[in-house]
Amino acid sequence: MNQTPDQNQGIELANGDNAQAPFTQSVKEQKPSRFALWWDRNASEFGKFYKRNTAAIWLGIVGFIIAVSIFSIGFFQTLLFCILILAGIIIGQYIDGKPKIILFFTRLFNKRR
Repeated sequence: MNQTPDQNQGIELANGDNAQAPFTQSVKEQKPSRFALWWDRNASEFGKFYKRNTAAIWLGIVGFIIAVSIFSIGFFQTLLFCILILAGIIIGQYIDGKPKIILFFTRLFNKRR
């Protein structure tokens, strides 16, 4: 007995109920969400805003992360965390051959002499 997916026949369960096979259930076409519609209208505006305020956005995110860290793990642990991240960045820049942070501090302390 051949059954096609178009036939809406269920599967007999042990308790006597009928369950529909997954391929026989109809799929409704979903409407786009309100956010998707808003994003389609405003994506270019957000891109322009991001380009104008890139530093402010990223430094705001970093400030938020630092604030959460201070409140959750404490000031000195957060300070150590930031120092270790900075050390990792300095070592990475040195290995890449572009030690921008080291050059910044060398210029800063050479000007004071």
